[in-house]
Amino acid sequence: MNKNIIIAVPCLALLTACGGSSTGGSSFEASPSFETLQSAPAGSVVMSADTPVKAASFEQLAAIDFTSSPIGSSIAIVEGELAGLSITKAASIGGKTTITISQPGATETATEIRGTVSDILKLDAEFIGVEGEETFQVQNINGTDVYFETDTRNSGTKTSNNMNIGINGTQGSVEATILSIEIGDDILAAAFGVKREFEGEISPNYEAPTAGNFLYAGLSSLFGDDDGHTSNTATMVVNFEDLTGTFSASGFEPDEESVAKVISIESALTINNTSGTISSTSGTITVDGVSGDIGVNGMLAFDNNAAAGTLIPTAEVDGIAGGIFVLPRTQP
Repeated sequence: MNKNIIIAVPCLALLTACGGSSTGGSSFEASPSFETLQSAPAGSVVMSADTPVKAASFEQLAAIDFTSSPIGSSIAIVEGELAGLSITKAASIGGKTTITISQPGATETATEIRGTVSDILKLDAEFIGVEGEETFQVQNINGTDVYFETDTRNSGTKTSNNMNIGINGTQGSVEATILSIEIGDDILAAAFGVKREFEGEISPNYEAPTAGNFLYAGLSSLFGDDDGHTSNTATMVVNFEDLTGTFSASGFEPDEESVAKVISIESALTINNTSGTISSTSGTITVDGVSGDIGVNGMLAFDNNAAAGTLIPTAEVDGIAGGIFVLPRTQP
């Protein structure tokens, strides 16, 4: 994927993921000690569903085998500047391991795209405290300002690229997130996510409509081995009476130096109107006539004025690894 595409998303080349994780890790009925986590290889500790694990630092999170740990198992940092950050194993998206990251002021759901969650956490820890180069820009999409934030950091030969694409509302923001860690043009690990942020430590109440069809329309971007594609006409319709919806995207334009492809996405959705989350019940991506399954998952803003989320194929389709969407509400 070209690194100089319109929205400057980091390259997510389809390359071999980094090593460092292991299979068949140690399972703990009680929470392992800080010393055990500190010395454990990355991805070697399997959590239990009913015993939260406590960590002393961000670096210790990488010891957890999130792939093998059951849904609902969790680990929390209880010391230092990051005390209060916790990670919970969530249901997989597109067959890929997914976690929920909670910390004061934000909740994020992230899905591994390259490497395992443990790989990503281990590599990401190398950039803690490293000063980065940040950019910020705003584009008007369908009458709504959409912000694009990037944060690039270097540690030795490795580079961490973070991008947040989102919309601010009356009670915080909702945004799609992209992380890639690379050496040169080789991607070691990558993840796509969706996040809601808010001011203060107490989350606002999600405003749950009980009737009506709401229309959201805006940006959708897909990323592959050597190119990227963007559409500004993605749409999502949500019926808040029966808590169903649809997502569709087409008319993707190739980013700079990318190959043109005919791409379409269609998905049926279900809405959790307690949490304001969106999940696929069935989804299909078609690229130049080749089709595959895709998961469309996301979050509604606290005030329902926007939505953001991830597009995660079960398997790559003609080189497409996945994508994100950010949609302002256009009706009513």
